Amino acid sequence: MTLYGAIPFMQAHKKDSTVGVFWLNAAETWIDIVKAKEAHNPLSLGIGAKDRHSHALVLRVRTGGRLRAFRTNAASNEQDDGKKYFTFDPLTFSDPAGMQKQLEVHQRKLVAIIDPHIKKEDNYHVIKEMQDKDLAVHNKNGEQYEGWCWPGASYWIDAFNPAAIKWWTTLFTYDRWKGATSNLFLWNDMNEPSVFNGPETTMPKDNLHHGGWEHRDVHNLNGMTFHNATFAALKARDKVAKRPFILTRSFFAGSQRLGAVWTGDNQASWPHLEASIPMLLANNLAGYPFVGADVGGFFGNPEKELLTRWYQAGSPSAILAPTGMVYSIPQRCYDRSAQSCKPQYYVHPSDPVGFAIDDQFTVSGTGLLAKPVTSPDTSSVNIYLADARAYYDYFTYTTYTGAAGRTVTVPAPLDTIPLLMRAGHIFPRRERPRRSSGLMKYDPVTLVVVLDEGRGDAQGELYMDDGESYDYESGASVHRLLRLLRSERAHSQARTLARKAS
Repeated sequence: MTLYGAIPFMQAHKKDSTVGVFWLNAAETWIDIVKAKEAHNPLSLGIGAKDRHSHALVLRVRTGGRLRAFRTNAASNEQDDGKKYFTFDPLTFSDPAGMQKQLEVHQRKLVAIIDPHIKKEDNYHVIKEMQDKDLAVHNKNGEQYEGWCWPGASYWIDAFNPAAIKWWTTLFTYDRWKGATSNLFLWNDMNEPSVFNGPETTMPKDNLHHGGWEHRDVHNLNGMTFHNATFAALKARDKVAKRPFILTRSFFAGSQRLGAVWTGDNQASWPHLEASIPMLLANNLAGYPFVGADVGGFFGNPEKELLTRWYQAGSPSAILAPTGMVYSIPQRCYDRSAQSCKPQYYVHPSDPVGFAIDDQFTVSGTGLLAKPVTSPDTSSVNIYLADARAYYDYFTYTTYTGAAGRTVTVPAPLDTIPLLMRAGHIFPRRERPRRSSGLMKYDPVTLVVVLDEGRGDAQGELYMDDGESYDYESGASVHRLLRLLRSERAHSQARTLARKAS
């Protein structure tokens, strides 16, 4: 319905077999998943053939728009200036450029919110230009649509219109956005779009977008078009393009090319912390790796223990980013399609015991297994280990060994994150504490080598670039496969907990 984001991708997995259906449709869609007793028309969207052990699984779909489906196999609290975007409140932010320069000294960034609703107010240049150029979404009568959101009466930019994107780009130039610097990045909120006085808190379904498309047919794409317009604007504002950082609330399949997303307005509660993990894993499976949840929750004030555990839950997916840069995804900041976190069945597709586990995950490109604490008064967690390899505590190097398919109890006092390193891997780490990731740029990289017990070898990857430019596209990066091969000495030391080399 009218929620934040939609990637219409369904995946089903059984032992050593995976199938997926990607439904490329931005219209409102209702899907019933039915177990049928008899095989259906082979042209219907059935997933999995009927056999003697199970019924056929059938999708019943009701939708508008165009029918396109793909089947895949294998696996801020400060007050602002009346919600007028591209302006700074002269009382709260008397010297915005100076503030950003001060942040830059410490390699920190400023992120400002800009939403697609533009305040209806006289003498406000943004709304005047948008209306004069007829770049707003229209109502069913062909008039520019007026609704209500945070600024009050507002109009919505139609980012389906190429002319609107071109105009939007001009608003971000430094001569027009007074007080903005290259250290300023963006947060696109309310871009579903959210309309306070609209049906289901969004636009009427018969609103009209560029090309005559009704809103009902393109609703789920709306947020991505606005995200895309902001991405184009940030790339164009500097003579030498920098990688934009843009946080978005609304998204669709393909939004992962444009920046980060968060899961929306959650509550400061233990159940919402617990629910965030399968939500993030699902987005990763759907191809969106740069995703996170509000740490500590959005509604309410978290107790100290909950806030601590929430910070810990947010740490593993970033703990091994060698560059430590804002736009980095561990080991794969150059590849926005890579998953940052993988569920249990994705890493061990032949182990049915792990198929239902959604509270632990492996950090992509590594052998780091994490199980965040999501309940109060917890001093230990049980972690399921699918294989017979040794695992080592990330901080203490305590060894966990045994047979495949075992569950181990890992201490998890309040000052501890339950993280295990899988034998046979090399973990690049920056170990000097800093006040920002940017200050880590020239710090040494420590390699933690965790030898495989049997073979006595280990391997991993190291990727680094400057973290902000596009020079990596022409080869300005370091990408190395790290491998420690078996030797007599290595084999004799294979049962040691870990070896470090910088």
